[in-house]
Amino acid sequence: MKLKSERSIMILAIALTTSAIRATLLARVWILLAIGLIADNFATALIGLNRHAVAQRWSSELIAMLPSSLHEFVDKAWVGPLGLAAPFLNLTEAHDFHDILLAILGIIVTLSIWGLIGSAICRIAVTRIADVPIPGVRSSIRYVVQQRITILGAICMPICLIIIMSTIVLLMGLVTKIPYVGPIAAWIMLPLSLIPAVTLLMTLLSCIFGWPMIMGAAVTEGDDMFDALSRSQCYLFQAPVSWALTLKVGILMQAIGYASIQAVSWALICILSSSFHDSRLTARPFEFKWFSKLPAPWTMPEISSNAFSTWISIITHLAASWPIGFAFVFPAAIYLTLRNRVDGIAPTEVYWPGKPEGEFAGRI
Repeated sequence: MKLKSERSIMILAIALTTSAIRATLLARVWILLAIGLIADNFATALIGLNRHAVAQRWSSELIAMLPSSLHEFVDKAWVGPLGLAAPFLNLTEAHDFHDILLAILGIIVTLSIWGLIGSAICRIAVTRIADVPIPGVRSSIRYVVQQRITILGAICMPICLIIIMSTIVLLMGLVTKIPYVGPIAAWIMLPLSLIPAVTLLMTLLSCIFGWPMIMGAAVTEGDDMFDALSRSQCYLFQAPVSWALTLKVGILMQAIGYASIQAVSWALICILSSSFHDSRLTARPFEFKWFSKLPAPWTMPEISSNAFSTWISIITHLAASWPIGFAFVFPAAIYLTLRNRVDGIAPTEVYWPGKPEGEFAGRI
């Protein structure tokens, strides 16, 4: 029975992840991703945050343990999404107030830009999975702006809870430093501090493993911020095996998807190069090599006076940035998988405002 259950989870996860990957191939998702990258590069340049450098530094040990033939693939497939967490990683390494301030500014930039753009991409993925009308670029952004309190509130609430619990534990620790009274108060403060400490630990675990699902829950469940937050976290702890299996499927599908996108981009460039060369518009055709490197995912395309070189740069940068887009569509797949596993709700049931027959719509 257990094997059958795990097999059904794998089948559902594969189906939903495949549908999510198909959403990343929509032109509207590429447009939103490009808008987010442009805004992010402009904002991070102002505060001096280099996402790619931070992500590479944190992933260097992992990459070193893999065969050298996989280094380039891992560097582009996993370092890109890891760059989204760059300001949070910088905060853990902060040594002074200046480092803390820059990390906080980076977190604000990340939540502001990718909370909006990422949620719009996730909403498109949810509607693509549910087989309901897929919103365009303006419609998806308009929806996210209308639901901003629900989405940003659900995303930011775990951070606020971490700050509150950390402050409480810190204040309890300071009480034990009071002369004469402190050592006696420690006998009372220590057991009492276990409550906020356990809450802090559980919140940290839910942020590390379940935070990506919050966005999927927020764009799926509608106006109830607390419902989206509680569902995403409860599903994580009620079905950890389902979460792990779905994540395993997602990593595998992401690797296949990225390899496919990379091959298609190089093939497209070769076709364009040959055509332009035959038309005498370029001096020589593009030399295709399977080990040709894509640009860093968090850099901008090179704009030059040569139209062919500029468009090659744009194509390769979009291909290199695909894993970042996948990082926002996969939470929809993993959330819908766990929701079906725990509550038995069909993946096609999503919040659809304005429907006369009810809040939720979808083909069941």
